[in-house]
Amino acid sequence: MTATAVVVMAAAPAVAQNATVHGKVTNPAGQPMANVQVKFTKDVSLPAKDRKFLNTVTTDAQGNYTAKDVVPGDYVVIVSQGTSDADFQQVTLKAGDDKTV
Repeated sequence: MTATAVVVMAAAPAVAQNATVHGKVTNPAGQPMANVQVKFTKDVSLPAKDRKFLNTVTTDAQGNYTAKDVVPGDYVVIVSQGTSDADFQQVTLKAGDDKTV
């Protein structure tokens, strides 16, 4: 009698890990800026009015923000107050990053 074993292997699906970005927005005097928008775009070369923002968060009363589940890539992070952009910074995010910007 011959026994035949059949092994079934299932591959676990790859889980893409996104990034988390956090920081504090302050004015030139070092005071926290509450209720300003922190926006993430990859549209660096487009005029501001044509940019698409992939993530947008709002600062709390102490100027702190956290953007979770940001897809890895190269971004320009723009701080906006009202209709004007107050500041920006370029950042590269990798899977699993927990970055302060």
